[in-house]
Amino acid sequence: MAKTINTVLHESIIEMKQPRYNLVTEAAIQEARNIINGDISAKSYSSAHELFADLDTEIDNE
Repeated sequence: MAKTINTVLHESIIEMKQPRYNLVTEAAIQEARNIINGDISAKSYSSAHELFADLDTEIDNE
């Protein structure tokens, strides 16, 4: 009985180990990790207008 419970618990933990995300979310997570590690620099803006202008440019380029 104890072995059965241990097996069920072990398999449950394995299934919960890592959630799965769609490709866009995984790319965003990786980008955040790269920024944290200093592999790439984060964008910064001096105003909200500059931020939204950059977002508009990104959308237009898609």
